[in-house]
Amino acid sequence: MSDHYLNIFNFILIVGVIQGLIFNVITFLSNKSKDKAIIFLNLTVFFLSINNLQAWIIDKGFMPSLYYIKYLKVPWNIFLAPMFYLFLVHYLKINERIKNFFLFGIVLFVLSVITRIILLNHLWSYQGTTYFKFIQRKYDSIEDIFIFIFTISIFLFSGIIFFKKKIKFELMSSYDNLKWIKSFFILSSLVLLFWLIALFLNYYFIDVNTSYFYAPLRIGTSFLIYWIGYQGLYQQKLVNDRMGLRNQLSNEAPIEVIGSNIVSNFDSNSNYNKHRDFFKEIDKFIVTNKKYIDPTLSLDALAGDLKISSSLLSQIINNYSKNNFADYINKYRVEQVKELLIDDNYKDYTIRAIGLESGFNSKSTFYTAFKKFTDLTPVKYKKQVLENKFVRNLLD
Repeated sequence: MSDHYLNIFNFILIVGVIQGLIFNVITFLSNKSKDKAIIFLNLTVFFLSINNLQAWIIDKGFMPSLYYIKYLKVPWNIFLAPMFYLFLVHYLKINERIKNFFLFGIVLFVLSVITRIILLNHLWSYQGTTYFKFIQRKYDSIEDIFIFIFTISIFLFSGIIFFKKKIKFELMSSYDNLKWIKSFFILSSLVLLFWLIALFLNYYFIDVNTSYFYAPLRIGTSFLIYWIGYQGLYQQKLVNDRMGLRNQLSNEAPIEVIGSNIVSNFDSNSNYNKHRDFFKEIDKFIVTNKKYIDPTLSLDALAGDLKISSSLLSQIINNYSKNNFADYINKYRVEQVKELLIDDNYKDYTIRAIGLESGFNSKSTFYTAFKKFTDLTPVKYKKQVLENKFVRNLLD
């Protein structure tokens, strides 16, 4: 690998560090900083950032000339896995499973720093010699191996907690599909693989610059800084919004759909009228029990609640409403979204949280259904309604 490519890697590395530290400052100054999950997410990004910053300073030769400071490589990466583990258990609301990984990490960190100071004291008289470089390089490799074992042990334990079938996150799964955490484990596994390869190469190829071996790892962690920071903060905000919305909406009356869901043109056939009246009862049942806010609601599930066949239910809805089953339910969801978007009591909630708490199971289905019934995106609809309201107030 040429110095040109190494410079590119170092540039990406410092950019990742800068964005990580900016993330720390912004998060610390925000009102979210008191949330335990956000605190540990912030610390995960922080330790990633300063560990990469130290690597960049060493590679660029910017270390101070003072002997102990110049060669005292601080093992900040010891804290990465414990911090993410603490974020994970707090985010998933499984605090009873917390282990003392952080305490063990502190002990390992202190022992590592003390050992390095003792080693540097021994090597004082060998500065600049081949022996000094050889011993320092070997110690770096051994220390890195121990930290890797510590890190991957916590990573595997976290994975067991998350993926083990008998452990179900019933609370969190109702607010978050947790796919982003699964993606994190996949990305982290790749980064750990880069680390393992770097450890192997660094241990057996003493005469080669370690920067070449660790370049892919540094790039991977730089990307991870951005990804985990953005995803973790965004998802935590979304979950908190959904919790607040659900609590607030549970105390409110069902929405009123603008316009009728019942076809007005019907004949005098008695059977038709009978089914039309039954449809009114179905409609009332759905509205009164807010069935439309259940993202898992299906034709079969509703038919089971009503003690009728799904084919009959489908026929009644198709014949006596203006839409098929999916559109019929989505109309209620869209109407709820429309009300919440222009209600000052919900102005602090994100549009996505409002859509998901109104019964949609994803952002894409929410936006598709909303545009189908309004010909506008939620953002444009909210803007248009508020502008019209402002104009009316001026005219009054």
